[in-house]
Amino acid sequence: MKDDAYNMIISRAEGSFRDAVKLLEQASMSGAPVTLEKVSETLSASRGERITALTKHVISGETAAALEVIDRAAGDGTDMKSFTADLLREARRQLLERVGEKVSGGNRETGWTPEDTGRWIRLLNQAYADLRVSPLPQLPLELAVVEFSGFRTPVTRASVVTESPQTVKPESPDQPRPKTGDDPGGLTTQRLEQHWKDVIEELKPLNHSIAGVLRSARPKNVSGGTVTIEAFYKFHQEKLSEAKTKESITGILKKLFGETVKLEIILGKK
Repeated sequence: MKDDAYNMIISRAEGSFRDAVKLLEQASMSGAPVTLEKVSETLSASRGERITALTKHVISGETAAALEVIDRAAGDGTDMKSFTADLLREARRQLLERVGEKVSGGNRETGWTPEDTGRWIRLLNQAYADLRVSPLPQLPLELAVVEFSGFRTPVTRASVVTESPQTVKPESPDQPRPKTGDDPGGLTTQRLEQHWKDVIEELKPLNHSIAGVLRSARPKNVSGGTVTIEAFYKFHQEKLSEAKTKESITGILKKLFGETVKLEIILGKK
């Protein structure tokens, strides 16, 4: 291996022996001599497209699509440290571009403002720092995407209970709704799907991160006093299955629908 190729690998690994080994393995997969050009090609091959795609999904609020890009990159053995560093470079470019445009309110098409970009950069910085202690290399970046989505994505609230034009005596907050077989306010799969955004919105003040995770999941079924939520990533299923998280979600369901339910989290196919 040429010295210049060796130096580039060392530079990108930033002192990490494990990262250096990964980069060397990727560059030597074809069996050809490891040259500077080969290392550069390995580092940039498809990564530029993924950086662009991930940034686009984050800007557009497409959390699930952004997580899919990260999942594919991790599955291909991409070094998440250098991948996150490249994302930071792209975010910095976006920041300078937004400030340079001096467009009031940010980009007209996406609503991407300098403030949004700054928040994204801070989350990426935190993800980069967390890589050293994370058991899963992709997890810090996935959490950054979810947390940013929770901060930025606007949610249009729909009233769960249709307001009557007549003046009615308000119910006590602790008074349960009357449950009858004809009660249109009962919790059903259809009603939960219709008001899923309301559930997420109510959860945001309690936990932005979990609200973001919930946005990437969906209500699967309501039956026999059990609400089944379908997550599409293993770590999402694990986060939503935590006792504290379940308690928060069931509390919100009781607040919105007046029913005490159990929660089941399943892993669905993407």
